[in-house]
Amino acid sequence: MKSILISIRPEWVAKILNGEKTIEIRKSAPKCDLPIDVYIYCTKGDKNYLMLRNIVNDPFTLINGKVVGKFRLKRIDCLRFGWEHNPYFSGIGSATCLSVKETKSYLGGKTGYLWHISDLEIFDEPIPLAALGAESAPQSWVYIESDREPIYARKGRCEAYCDGKLIGGNYILHITMNGSEIMHQKWAVMPTKAQAEEILSALNPEGI
Repeated sequence: MKSILISIRPEWVAKILNGEKTIEIRKSAPKCDLPIDVYIYCTKGDKNYLMLRNIVNDPFTLINGKVVGKFRLKRIDCLRFGWEHNPYFSGIGSATCLSVKETKSYLGGKTGYLWHISDLEIFDEPIPLAALGAESAPQSWVYIESDREPIYARKGRCEAYCDGKLIGGNYILHITMNGSEIMHQKWAVMPTKAQAEEILSALNPEGI
């Protein structure tokens, strides 16, 4: 299953999560059939932006350097030279949270693309890049491949994730503590989040 992983700065992620920003402007667009799932990676940035209480259950969940949710990309519009004079694009300022001047400055006279954010899903708990099978964050966006929806679980300093990729006929569940892998398990059928949480509870019953 093909999806997209996109990097977005914390201040813009916050606006997406609270529903203020419904269009993301990019200098390129995917060459694939739509719709497609797009996973939102919140870059680390210079500040530690925290999710608000009305966005997630835990108001102190750090979103920097994590995948915080996903949306369904169903439509892309093209911004070509002179777009600012086209009535069709008259409302993009409120949807992108950018002025015409800021948009033109970002595009630098080149063609731009409006990624329309639909069916936004905010994860209860932000997940690491590794849960998507990504070793590092993209500069802008990249395609990612997965057979199944990735899972992620956490208990104290222990985490478990499976990126949904078959390796040698098995799904691999990675178990980490303090960010370092301490073990992994092979599963013929992809484990569920509940199973991952059960394993973490057995390893770290106190949730320390």
